[in-house]
Amino acid sequence: MRYLSIITILSLSILASCAKNNAKLPPQVLYELPESTKPTPASSQERFAVRLELAKHYIGIKQYELALKSLDEILKEDDSNTEALHLKAITLMGLQDYPEADKFFKQALAKNKNPDILNNYGWFLCKQNNIQGLDYLSQVEPYANAILYPKILANEAVCHMYQKNYKKAIELLQKSLELNPDYVPANIYVAYIYAKQNNVLDAESMINRIGLTNVSDPELLWLAINIFKLSGNAISVKLWGNKLVSEFPNSQEVIKYHRNLVEQ
Repeated sequence: MRYLSIITILSLSILASCAKNNAKLPPQVLYELPESTKPTPASSQERFAVRLELAKHYIGIKQYELALKSLDEILKEDDSNTEALHLKAITLMGLQDYPEADKFFKQALAKNKNPDILNNYGWFLCKQNNIQGLDYLSQVEPYANAILYPKILANEAVCHMYQKNYKKAIELLQKSLELNPDYVPANIYVAYIYAKQNNVLDAESMINRIGLTNVSDPELLWLAINIFKLSGNAISVKLWGNKLVSEFPNSQEVIKYHRNLVEQ
């Protein structure tokens, strides 16, 4: 009992001493970190940069709803962010919400008429069979570099192709392929025009050279499927159709594909 009492007394003395020392400290020292060690919140530009990269990643893997979420977070804070407006237009294209895509392209262009936005809006209009797309694409040409120029030529060709001006379309596509022989859209558009001109063997040969794994656009997959249908290649129709259905289940091209299967 004597030892227990000594220990108890010592413990109480230590606690009293600690309390006495703490009482002398200013209250904020007990609860707050020094300013130099406090974490600083990321700036809005840093947050936007991260979200833009996320959106680009999601667009690249066709996760358009997730891309929209990242972009809307930016636009909620800054509704004039040009890159977010541009990427949202591209995302809405992927979702095939064309009226909304058109609206956001126009908003982005109102902020900044840079070559990428002009090129993509021109391409968007050409895919809608709107010849005005050529006006936007022509504005890009003076600023085009070696990477962008083959795309501009192919996009201009799309306008002429949908207007059934195949001669002009082929001329532009051949120029595009001279600059970049592996540019997938240009190859498929040439193949499609060949098929429309009853040169089905050359058309199928071009599609096979590109290869299924290198095509990741519903419109291009649908054009290739039509070429294989014309050549009577049922196996390739099924292979390319399976990719179209699995990667773009909600696309208009899948609706056309299923309708065509029923009609057969």
